Amino acid sequence: MPAPDVTSPPRRTRVLVVSDIGLYRDGISHLLEEAGMDVVANAPDVALIDGAMRTSVAAVRSVRERWPACRVIVLSVSDVEGDVLRFAEAGVAGYLPSDGCRGDLIAAIESVERGEAACSPRVAAALLRRVAGLASAPPAPDAHLTAREAEILRLIDEGLSNKDIATRLYIGVPTVKTHVHNILRKLGATRRGQAAARVRFGV
Repeated sequence: MPAPDVTSPPRRTRVLVVSDIGLYRDGISHLLEEAGMDVVANAPDVALIDGAMRTSVAAVRSVRERWPACRVIVLSVSDVEGDVLRFAEAGVAGYLPSDGCRGDLIAAIESVERGEAACSPRVAAALLRRVAGLASAPPAPDAHLTAREAEILRLIDEGLSNKDIATRLYIGVPTVKTHVHNILRKLGATRRGQAAARVRFGV
């Protein structure tokens, strides 16, 4: 008599859907369930976050902090490079543009579960430009500035304001102010221009 088949069924992917629009959330959830995935509220394998939400970046950070192993995909992400980079810095694993279809969504979930990035060529190009920009930043001086601080110091030397720097680097003005404060402290300077001059002229 043959032994009974005790093979366990394949594990279903657990997906969290985050959106402040109920119809949007319900529609995505129904699609996922039809594709054989479980929509959950806790311990997800993958989180889908509506990029159109005002709090979408904060939602990405919250999910990554609560479930570090969870892969996050941002839905309906805009083509604005600054938005793409903010999500990247928050820790997303993939992007799905607003014109993405059901097949694109399923493919993106499967990609991030394999540890791959899921994004369009346009998004990939934006991320590569950002990496190239960081690589071309001047090396940190003897005061042990971080790469980001050195980059901001270079922009200060170019005469950019905090707001201009925030726009150039796609970060918030409060973040720039924090970096500037740390730069002044590390260089023993009292003014932005003085900090830039001390590095430039070694004083």
